[in-house]
Order: sequence, then structure tokens, then C-alpha cells
Amino acid sequence: MKITVRNLGVVKVAEIDLKPLTILVGPNNMGKTWLAYTIGGILGRYGWQRYLDAYIENDLPKKYPELEGLVQDIFDKGSAVIDFVEFAETYGEEYINNVAHLAPEWMPDFMGTERIKFDQLEIQLSLEETKKRYIDRIANVRITSGIAMGKQKQEPLLRARKDAKDRKLYFYTSENITEKLPHSAVAGFVYGIIFQELHQAAYSNVQFFPTERTTFITFPFKAQPPTTEPVTSTVNDDEQVEQTVGRGCWAIDDFINMIGYLYTRSNISRRASSSKKNKAIKCYMQLAQDLQEQILYGKIDLESSDLGKEILFTTTEPESNKSMTMEIPLASSMVKELAPLVLFLRYLAIPGELLVIDEPEMNLHPEAQAKIIEFLAMLVNAGLNVLITTHSPYLVDHLANLMEAYKNENPDAIRDKFFLQTSDAFIAKDCVAVYEVSSAGAKSILDDDGIIHWDTFSDVTRQLTQIHFDL
Repeated sequence: MKITVRNLGVVKVAEIDLKPLTILVGPNNMGKTWLAYTIGGILGRYGWQRYLDAYIENDLPKKYPELEGLVQDIFDKGSAVIDFVEFAETYGEEYINNVAHLAPEWMPDFMGTERIKFDQLEIQLSLEETKKRYIDRIANVRITSGIAMGKQKQEPLLRARKDAKDRKLYFYTSENITEKLPHSAVAGFVYGIIFQELHQAAYSNVQFFPTERTTFITFPFKAQPPTTEPVTSTVNDDEQVEQTVGRGCWAIDDFINMIGYLYTRSNISRRASSSKKNKAIKCYMQLAQDLQEQILYGKIDLESSDLGKEILFTTTEPESNKSMTMEIPLASSMVKELAPLVLFLRYLAIPGELLVIDEPEMNLHPEAQAKIIEFLAMLVNAGLNVLITTHSPYLVDHLANLMEAYKNENPDAIRDKFFLQTSDAFIAKDCVAVYEVSSAGAKSILDDDGIIHWDTFSDVTRQLTQIHFDL
């Protein structure tokens, strides 16, 4: 997916070809985090929710006549049908761009600022290179949803259904709804289903890991009450995750809500049951285990006590087999840094998600930084998408090694040279994009041979060397 961003803070023009693994490097205060958050906001549930709200309120100049016809058919005939694949082929890219065009209005709320204006912001997205995958996801999605009135559980008055590999999406009622459901409720249900699936065909979900994660992971809090209606993913019926729109900077609130969900609703038995039906979920649970054993050298647990659930870390000493269990605030900064990712993979991750991670190397020793880029490549190879900002030359340098190793005809023969000792960390160059963000904008620094030209780091190294010789 290609994204062009103009006039985002100090970023005048940035053309980003979003790959399964996308890395933004560059000096401080050049807009890397703003750029990553903006992309995540548009492609995640925040952008979908704000667009849906505006569409229902008729606050948009562009409408889709086919959707108005669907709503009318439901009232007139009691049922309606749309060729959803054809609709996505016709309007998918236009829909994503309509969401993006609304961003200047909601960016102050999304970023949690009353001082910064985004009225000059322009964003354009192209699905040309990923169109086939996008349409395939629409064709293969299974939808089963309904709407009922009242607080008591009852049979839905209106249902939506689409079987996997069926082009058509059906809406139908079991009785006359004219007197039972207002037009706005029916319209909101229809628009919500269609827009959500158009949105999630690009990325099933977007999860933020802000730099503030090392602080908030230590708080024994409960999830905050929602300020809007919950947004529920229907891409995977076995793994429905309720998220709520928070307050302040939404990327931070999104992270807090994720941790709050883990405290209040996570269930390892349910997750294990889902893993039996979905091999990807089983893989993510194993990756959480790998992260603990090979980088943290310990185990992260959510444990119930008289005070409720708390996050604990148990150290492991491979040589002595000794261990020590402690509350997460007492653990090292590296453990606080990576514990949220462990818990996310164990309890929540589903295929096709985009993880937006601000500085994954934060608080990590250089060896751990090299390990974490291997691990992020493993996540990508397991079906997740990763967008990171970084200041780590170790991470960027070692990524070049992983791309070179991917080209080796006998990867198992060289895997022991790497920190995690697995060829699962070798990644194809076509799956990687690296951009340097500066006052001039964003430019790709990954060449056709897989070499990363990171002057933002090497210039400093040369300057330090020159100072030494001068002295």
C-alpha cells in the first residue's frame, strides 16, 4: 500500500510504500512518530469509527447510492443483497481515501492536542499493488451479525450474513421491522458492517505500542469505561476483541485499553481453544513463549490474587535453574518494554494485524536490539505487519543481514550464526521498506541490493571518529 502524506507537522512530503515490515529512521523531532501514528489512525478502527459516524450524520459530500438502496430494500422487502466483492472492487480504494480525507478534522482529537492544527494535512493512499490481496480478503471473509432492540438478549430483528468465498452479502429480517427499528439504526447497522469489512480487508486491526508502554504496563488498573460504542472485530469470529475509543492521545489510550482488556477479560483457556481451530493463533502463542525464553530469560504471567489480576515476571537462570517471581514494577526496564508484546501475542494477536511500535529497541542492550529485529521479522513471516520507528543502528544493520540470509540456498546451514538461531527470522527484501525521515521529507534508504544507506547514524559515527583523531 502506497501512502503519500503532506503537511503533517514538520513533514512536508512523505511517500511511504507500506510493506509487511516498515521502518522509519531519522533524527529526533522529524515527525517519525507522528507519521506512524497517522498511518495507524487511518488504517485502524479510529479512522473507521470517525468515518462511520460522519457518514451516518450525513456530514460527508460523497455517498454510496448502492448502500442507500440496501437500506430501502430492507424496509420495503424485508431483505437486501449486495455483491460485496464487486462493491469492494469498485469502491475499496475510494473508501480508504475517503477515510483519509477526513483525517484533518479528527487529527487534533486523535493526537490529543488543542494547540496543533492539521487543516493543511493531505493524505492519499493507493491499493494498486495490494488490490488482489485486498479483494481476496473481502471474498473470503465470513460475516454473521445482527441487531436487536432493548437490553435483554433476544433474537436479532435484522441480520447480516456472508459465507466465506461467497461474493454476496445478505441482510434479512424475521419480521416487519418498520415499527421496531428506526431508519437510523438500520442504516447504521448496514453501513457499519460494510465499512468495517472494507477497512479490515487492508489490516484486520491496528495495535499501538507507544513509548509510554513501559510506564503503563506497571499500573494495576482496570479498563476505562468507553466514551463511544465498542468497536468489535468480526474478521475472526473465534477471537472477537472489544476495544473502546479513549481520551487524550489515542495511540496511548489504545494501548491502555489493550492492557485493561488483559486485566479484565483475558482467558488463556479460551485462547488455547481458539488456537486449535486457527494455526496462526497457535503460532503467536509460541512466539510469545520464544520472546520470553530467548530475549527476556523469564516468564510473564497474568495471575489472580485477592486484589485482582496482576502481571508478574519470573526470572530463569539457565545455569543454576534458580528462579524468582516479582511484580512487574520491580522487573528490569527491558522486561517492562517487552511484556506488553508477550501478552498481546499470547492473548490477542490475529492474522493480518498492523503493529505500530515506537522505538522497539528502547531500554534494550545492543545484543537484545539485534535479537528484537530478528523477532520482528519472525512476526512478519507469521502473518503480522509491523511499522516501527527507531534510532538503533544495531537494528538496522542486522536487518540487512536477515535479508541477505533469506537469499541463501541452504538457510538451515547458517541459522546458528544468528542470535535466535532460526531461519524463521530471515526475511525477503520485498517484505521490507526502510525510510529516513528528515526535514526534506521521507526517502527510501533500502536499495535494490538490500543495502540500507543510513547516513543518519553513520554521519555521527564519522564525527565521533574525527573528534578522536583531532584530539
